Amino acid sequence: MIDKAGLILTNWHVIDKADQVAVWTLPDDGAPSEYVLFEELDPMIGTVVATNKLEDLAIIKVGNFPQKINPVTLGSIKDIRIGDKVYAIGHPEGLPWTFTDGTVSQIRKNHKWKYKSGSSHKATLIQTQTPINPGNSGGPLFSESGKLIGINTLQAGGQNLNFAVSVEHAKNFINKNPDIKKVNPGASIMKKDYPNAKVQDYNKNGTIDTWYIDENKNGKIDTAFIDDNEDGLIEAILIDENENGIWEIQIMDDDGNGNPDRALLDNNEDKKPDVIAYDYDQDGTWDKYEKVS
Repeated sequence: MIDKAGLILTNWHVIDKADQVAVWTLPDDGAPSEYVLFEELDPMIGTVVATNKLEDLAIIKVGNFPQKINPVTLGSIKDIRIGDKVYAIGHPEGLPWTFTDGTVSQIRKNHKWKYKSGSSHKATLIQTQTPINPGNSGGPLFSESGKLIGINTLQAGGQNLNFAVSVEHAKNFINKNPDIKKVNPGASIMKKDYPNAKVQDYNKNGTIDTWYIDENKNGKIDTAFIDDNEDGLIEAILIDENENGIWEIQIMDDDGNGNPDRALLDNNEDKKPDVIAYDYDQDGTWDKYEKVS
């Protein structure tokens, strides 16, 4: 993580062809097995918000990233020398949060390489003896002082030939995308699902939080999706059944788990709720209707 806004730095080839990715943080009780990670622990959802294919870099944004976790400190390639100790963290061969160490072997300026997919890349690489394997890609390479100096990227054919994209490329990449902190991580998915939606920055803070949809394609807005806390998760869906400009139904996801649990019904269209419906077990059926006096 490179910013409290939930920005995560990784490799382009890790997220190639993806719009969204699953993101986990290290559990408090330590690294789980790959099975537990995928089968038992719910991930956060990250959205790809910037890519740099040539230098094999990408930035992901997670809207609800835990604020207790601090970003890494960006170092400089000028601070390391051949023979310096360096450290990597990654998930090689399905072994999450593996820590390895090694030494800097060389700095390869303007190095060119290709992947089996045919993509071509060019960047200054830090060559190290720090063991990395498939699953390490996109993970951090740290200096002895704990600063990020590279992004672990590839392993060559021979032993101990491992490479990380220099952090200098990452810093330039970040500086060239100053607006990504304000990007709603759900915006790209909404645009893909509803390309003709009218968008709004309701609270005027620079981040899109509302999408107005013409579901039946008759030229009139009948549905609105609301992301109040701008984390990429829809907290409310508003429905205007007779398309007269008054929202008769407001469906709420109060606990933010993606399943509706409450609805406000305005039957007489006076812009005040007449009935509140509750779906306690969130199975798609309203369990209780309560009249509002």
